[in-house]
Amino acid sequence: MDNKIKNALDDINMIKEVMNKTQQNLSSFSSFMISVGGIYLFYIVLEQITYYLMNVYGYSSSIYRNMSHILPFTLLFGYIAIWVIFHIKQKNNDTLNNKLVNIWGIILIGSNIFYWFYQIILPIGNNSIINMLVRVAQLILFLPVVVGGIVTAVMLKDIIILIFDIGFAIAYIFLFVGMKEIAYGTIGGIGTRIPLNSICLKIFLSIGFLLIGIYLKKWRKVHGNTVNTRSISD
Repeated sequence: MDNKIKNALDDINMIKEVMNKTQQNLSSFSSFMISVGGIYLFYIVLEQITYYLMNVYGYSSSIYRNMSHILPFTLLFGYIAIWVIFHIKQKNNDTLNNKLVNIWGIILIGSNIFYWFYQIILPIGNNSIINMLVRVAQLILFLPVVVGGIVTAVMLKDIIILIFDIGFAIAYIFLFVGMKEIAYGTIGGIGTRIPLNSICLKIFLSIGFLLIGIYLKKWRKVHGNTVNTRSISD
């Protein structure tokens, strides 16, 4: 009888240990998403400062030129730094948490590198074809993010993330087709005009990622790693 009780207690302790590990399974990924959202918010602040320098000192000023040259790399290097930090912390690459971090690292870094090269080879001009190519460039950032959201929702079996991702995709496509523009970077001057779909993407990559990260953190605290409680397959 004593052996049975001892074995039962050992089994309970083992189950508790497994549960504790799996409860922490999404903690790193949720922190990763919050960090990504924070980096993009920081990028938006730098972007507004750059437009402010343009408005105040003009296109030809050295301070604006230097800032405009640095700005495109801050987001890419920020993503690389975050991914490297979380990748170094990973102890087991086979966990769901680590797989998601690696997937999003590839999506964010890869799409930004491809977008950067696309901008380099893009012809300079102001005709309808070039203007369309400029607008299409945003799809390089948009499509991987949407696919990543769907993959994340399926892997976590979480319908909330899926609905959030699809809602963003529908809003972006609607604004992209509408071709409406809005004033942007107007602090200290007139700034510029950018498509509303660009604003939509900025919101998703900053506030959207923060909300997803916070949602996953809160869900883990309340329900542990029961990611299939709100399952897509239910």
